[in-house]
Amino acid sequence: MRQAQSSAAVPRSSAEIFGIEVDRLVRSAIERRGKKRIERFAGHARAKSLALAYPDIGHNSVVECEFEVSPLVLLQDPWIELARAVEQRARATEAFLNDLHGKREAILSGVIDERIAFGSLYSPTLGGISPPGGNFSFLSSSEFALGGNGRFYCVEKGNPTVQDIANLRANRAAMQLTFPEFFTVSGIASTDEFFENFRASLVDTSNVDNQELCIAVAAESQFPELDYIAERIGAITAIWSDLRVSGGKISVRTIGGPKTVHVICHFGQDLPDPISSEYRNIRGVSGIAAIYRAGKLIASNSPRSGIASNNLVHAKFPDLIRFYLNEEPSLENWPCRCCGDAGGLEWALDNIGGLEILEARKNGGTPVFNGATAEKSDIIEIRKGIENSPCDYIARVPKASTSIAEFNALANSRNPESLTLFALRKNGEFTAIEGGVSRIAVSSDLPGASATTRPRDVWVMRDGADAIAAC
Repeated sequence: MRQAQSSAAVPRSSAEIFGIEVDRLVRSAIERRGKKRIERFAGHARAKSLALAYPDIGHNSVVECEFEVSPLVLLQDPWIELARAVEQRARATEAFLNDLHGKREAILSGVIDERIAFGSLYSPTLGGISPPGGNFSFLSSSEFALGGNGRFYCVEKGNPTVQDIANLRANRAAMQLTFPEFFTVSGIASTDEFFENFRASLVDTSNVDNQELCIAVAAESQFPELDYIAERIGAITAIWSDLRVSGGKISVRTIGGPKTVHVICHFGQDLPDPISSEYRNIRGVSGIAAIYRAGKLIASNSPRSGIASNNLVHAKFPDLIRFYLNEEPSLENWPCRCCGDAGGLEWALDNIGGLEILEARKNGGTPVFNGATAEKSDIIEIRKGIENSPCDYIARVPKASTSIAEFNALANSRNPESLTLFALRKNGEFTAIEGGVSRIAVSSDLPGASATTRPRDVWVMRDGADAIAAC
């Protein structure tokens, strides 16, 4: 386990963070072969990789704008710093979820507000549970942003989405097909074993013989990305209505007949159970909560684990790290404060014109107020709302105020990027995956069209640029 250390607030240059030489080599290769041609090839390769059942998906006119062919290249030192942070936050999340369903010491100690812990994101039906192996989460993710001082900050702590997990491998597969010459040397860390390790983590916890184990991936609708993940972890793709509870077991409907399910990867917060009071009016799987409580089901991640992604919980996360782990945060949060905290209300009101305001009880989402674009009437309205109910709001400095484009010397970095990194439970510990998913904002040339984002592969350089430059 890496020992967490607080990041010193010493400004860094882009050369200390990014593999600039590798980036130049990739861009040179793109220019030699033609940017449009490369984008079409990489986008088509990625689309075909994701849509296994639909090999003809993705005409050039579509896939051309879906993938950024120049990777985000991280050097070893900044990667170690980011890896410490994502692993630390994964460990603190697991401790928080165990505490929330157990002694609730953080609430009793006043570290976290009871109204949030037992608000809309907490399920009384699942209170007091102890999942098999005591594992509430198997895969954790955190989003980071780069400040104008060259330091990384954590923007969000969340459950990985289906799209992000699929992009982690599909982006790399597309890059390996597009630039095979860069992957013939050992300089770029591999993500090839991710799905194998993910499945192994779930299987080890279930304590069920492999021949009897069936992993189901459940979601409300089908995505190509869902099939992509299911294929690689040996899972059955299902929607909730395909699942049934009978005889104390869960089965999934398949062409070959029902199969017993021991693990559900649902990439969400809930196991919807209509016979539970809080789910009485929705479609779901009757009795699934009781099966989970009885320890007969592994859920990745656990139901209602999304509470750790709550905006207020995120704002309090540095305090949770200190409380549960007795460590200083490896990386601080992007500047944000709860308006209900001491000094938070004054800070928000004094700087309202330069802040974003988010609802405290929601997970991420679009800010309800952006000072940069707000009209005078909007400012008056949000000030009134914050003053009347300060605990319901989080104030945050916009990421765009210190964008990567302003800081970093790389050509074409353009608009602010997000960088999502993952930590996977392995042998009882969380280990950062050497790679990630970056998204870059790209403005549209069409009149009236809003900016879109492109996924971008993340390369972690193990051996520096020398080996890459040699090829």
